[in-house]
Amino acid sequence: MQLVPLHVGPVPCHDVADQLVTIKNVHKELPVDYVIARSTFFKPSPASGKIPPGQSASVVVRYEPKNLGTHADHLVGLYKLDSVGPIA
Repeated sequence: MQLVPLHVGPVPCHDVADQLVTIKNVHKELPVDYVIARSTFFKPSPASGKIPPGQSASVVVRYEPKNLGTHADHLVGLYKLDSVGPIA
């Protein structure tokens, strides 16, 4: 996975701002399952899914400040390739 910084700019308290992020499966044969954890101010949607080989998925990351100030966080993304069959 490649880390991509998101900059949403100023957003009033209790308002929202959405950023579109693209996740690409560069494997040529196997699909990949992904899960992105949400944080206090940042919520991915969909937070999980399956991406076919060579395809991409779009995820909207919503920034929803609940108090005043500048907010920064890291969204943790986990992924795994589906196996083709049983592991011997």
